Amino acid sequence: MSRCDLHIHSRHSARSEEWLFRRFDFPDSYSDPKQLHEQLRKRGMDYVTITDHDSIDGCLEIAHLPRTFISKQVTTYFPHDACKLHILVWGISEQQHRDIEGIRENIFDLQRYLQRAQIAHAVAHPLYSVNGKLEAMHLEQLILLFKHFEGINGLRDALLSDLTQTLFKQLTPEQIDVFANRHGCGAYARGAMEKNPGGRLRRSRRAVCRVCFYRNACCEVCRRIPEIGSEW
Repeated sequence: MSRCDLHIHSRHSARSEEWLFRRFDFPDSYSDPKQLHEQLRKRGMDYVTITDHDSIDGCLEIAHLPRTFISKQVTTYFPHDACKLHILVWGISEQQHRDIEGIRENIFDLQRYLQRAQIAHAVAHPLYSVNGKLEAMHLEQLILLFKHFEGINGLRDALLSDLTQTLFKQLTPEQIDVFANRHGCGAYARGAMEKNPGGRLRRSRRAVCRVCFYRNACCEVCRRIPEIGSEW
């Protein structure tokens, strides 16, 4: 089973979202991309990528090294109230990076692009309010828009990770139908919302891995790591 840290920052994430870091003008990370690559490989990662904020500069610095691929953390917004979200995207090209920069201000445009381009992606820290505007209605729409959500985030309070995993484990098709009717839209992959013999949503169990995108065979994103890595 391949291992890869799919949410990590370098010195190219120059502007942190953390209020304390912003107060003192600290970046999200001071790490050099090449040193990151070296340390991650030493710690057993089969593939290496960097998810800097709206930047692929760190990835390009290590693109010549083996088993690397280009990724980033995309900043996007709900257009009606500017609620800010982060979407992790993996295995992109430089052209796709430029395309994403052109449409990322609107989360609906971004989701359509990622789906059509078949780019592996997930919502980062879905219960963390980046700019203080996240409400239940936003989370309901995220569940309709996206299939994968980050379940464990080492930077955030562990309680948020526990709550995220509990939330998605308890999702049912009936609840998602309620969300769809409430917001007047269908689910991202209604046809993929198959029930297993126990009656639970198969997609909700895929959405959050207990070891979150590292080595869980049930996760569609995890299974694609070797495929993505082999393209670079």
